[in-house]
Amino acid sequence: MSTWILEPGHTEAEFRARHMMVTWVRGLFKDIHGKLELDWEHCLEATFEGEIDAAGIWTGEAARDEHLRSTDFFDVENHPKITFAGGFTERTGATTFDGEVELTIRGVTRTVPLHVHYLGEWKTPFWLDGENKGELRRIGFEATARINRHDFGVAWQDEIPGGGLVVSNDIDLGFIRWLTARVPGQPGRDILLEKPGPPAMDEATANQVRELATKGATGFTLGFTTDNCQKTYEQLKARGVEFTQEPVEREYGTDIGLRDPFGNHIRIVQLAPTAVQAGPKEKGR
Repeated sequence: MSTWILEPGHTEAEFRARHMMVTWVRGLFKDIHGKLELDWEHCLEATFEGEIDAAGIWTGEAARDEHLRSTDFFDVENHPKITFAGGFTERTGATTFDGEVELTIRGVTRTVPLHVHYLGEWKTPFWLDGENKGELRRIGFEATARINRHDFGVAWQDEIPGGGLVVSNDIDLGFIRWLTARVPGQPGRDILLEKPGPPAMDEATANQVRELATKGATGFTLGFTTDNCQKTYEQLKARGVEFTQEPVEREYGTDIGLRDPFGNHIRIVQLAPTAVQAGPKEKGR
């Protein structure tokens, strides 16, 4: 097993977040220290760990960076370090892996899935204090993940003047993406923005639904989450509720469907462990 040191000068954590519904704010952390334990013959035993100086956040705008350091966001005075520790869980290709990392922000730790790409190994010049010390072996990796700030206690939200919608959560599971927007003054409820299509329905049905939607002919849909979909189904069925769909396991979890007396569609879903929902438990669209 070889130990590789994360070089602060060649290591960074980049991020982007939706801002005011129309653009992305991008930023990075540079002061990162850590190590990787790796043996290519047993690469799934690899582990890595490190820490990030939270106060070093940079988005290119000083006032915004100062706000991000405040208690509204990273609270760097009380939580100066962001820490991480994880490993590879599956080899998905010659140079790609899935992994998991225990990420701690503001003192809150969550397990976050990773997609990892090995970039290669090189022999490079090694200079120290202006003197050439010979060659140094370096390897490169990059990893991507999507996290929800609410999982780490970052719940600050602003309102757009005039009562506009402010984007709340953006959950990307690869095969499906949920985007929710929060109505100012109603922090307990989100609006789910969804384009009809798989896996909720086949493409032919989705085309019909989209055509009806453009004509304003679709009904209202309300969605709820539950910790136990099967139990909820059995309880409601025992009370005489008629279902349009019995419990079905999908990539994002298990869900059931029914209609209210007016014909409006209601869905109840138990999210899979990898499809962590943050924010309100009640959604409507």
